[in-house]
Amino acid sequence: MVYCRECGELNRDGANYCLKCGSPLRGSEGGDTRPHPARMKAGPRTITLTASDGTENLDRLTPEILRMDTDTLMKCNDEIKELVKKRRIRRGDFEASMEELMAEIRSRLEALSGELRALSPQLLRVTVEIDRSKPDVKITTSLDKDRMEGYLEKIKSRQLSDQSPTTPSWRDLCPVCREAPLTPFPKRRIPGGSKRNMRCSNCGAVFMYKGNGYLLSRVSDKNTRAWRLYGGKTLTEEEWTRIANGGVSNELQREIQRKRDIEERKRDIEGWLKSAAEGNVTFREPQTPIILRKNERAVLVLHNIDLYEPRAVRRTAGGYGGPTIRVSKNLSFRMGALNAISESRDELRRIDTGTLTLTTRRMIFTGTKRTTNIDLRKVLAIQPYTNGIAVQRENKKRTEHFLNTEKTLLNITHSGRTHTVPADGAVMKAVIEGLIRKL
Repeated sequence: MVYCRECGELNRDGANYCLKCGSPLRGSEGGDTRPHPARMKAGPRTITLTASDGTENLDRLTPEILRMDTDTLMKCNDEIKELVKKRRIRRGDFEASMEELMAEIRSRLEALSGELRALSPQLLRVTVEIDRSKPDVKITTSLDKDRMEGYLEKIKSRQLSDQSPTTPSWRDLCPVCREAPLTPFPKRRIPGGSKRNMRCSNCGAVFMYKGNGYLLSRVSDKNTRAWRLYGGKTLTEEEWTRIANGGVSNELQREIQRKRDIEERKRDIEGWLKSAAEGNVTFREPQTPIILRKNERAVLVLHNIDLYEPRAVRRTAGGYGGPTIRVSKNLSFRMGALNAISESRDELRRIDTGTLTLTTRRMIFTGTKRTTNIDLRKVLAIQPYTNGIAVQRENKKRTEHFLNTEKTLLNITHSGRTHTVPADGAVMKAVIEGLIRKL
């Protein structure tokens, strides 16, 4: 039996989490296993489970993202209820059944970190009430109301702050020179032309009314920034007002945001790869086709993976040469010699196609003709490629190539932001190096 260091609860041998407080148990690893008599009495126990990662990204918090994150929390809540409904509590081994159930709930709560865009995963709390004397279990879920109200107040205050004082209209401040107002004028040579057209007496900018916007058709100095960016373009009055007050058009704003998103994504992926290589990234455990060993957990399962290995191929090349002697009309002799050169070289050949399973201890390839079991402790080097990896290991002469890994997409989270990336060679190498570090 193992006693919890935090609360002194008595747990079964091999248990990973305490049934009383949910803390990780270290008694099986040589920790303190001495009993705490004050905590050994039987009776109801209550455990509150939440995600360990409390990261939130308030910079991205908007009413739309709040609704999406709330839907994600509700979906997770329904999945936990369904998980509890399907789990059978074994009366003969009550403690083991409860530990398995809580491990599944913890795994689902940890996955929230990669699914929420702005809210904290710790919003969702799962309360487990255990009565060992009956035995009986009751599980309820709830949201942190105080924290949710804080998010709502944050959105309201941000909306109020965004209502800035009235800015000058583009008619009062020319978007090109920003020094003089615009004056209306009719189109030339058209009697009774529209007076919606605008021009600036300071810089000579001319804005022609077109549809629902205004076209910047002419300026005195075409080296100005406004002409380089917006010359010959039709923009709405709202956009021209924004430009006159130091802003940019909608199109340019989208382009700037797109470049920022690309740079942000690049930084996040680089940071995630570094964390993964250090063993600081956790994965939601997938369904695996193999039988796992004790204390082994599945990390990634990739389907339709091709296994390639180098094979020796021999090629022969040569030629025949010599004179031809004619003896009679229908008879001649060819005299000469045959010179042939034979060489052998290695070429990559596809061996099989199957499933590549990565666990905390092994890398297993299961195909129709070949099954490969690689102990991560025997991996010597990993070469990443855009479409897979090459693995060199002990007691194996040929390098094994696992290709087509990039067809599997992964959701990664860094700094509270989630991205979808292909499981290419760089990602696979970082994940495997992190698993090796934790062995």
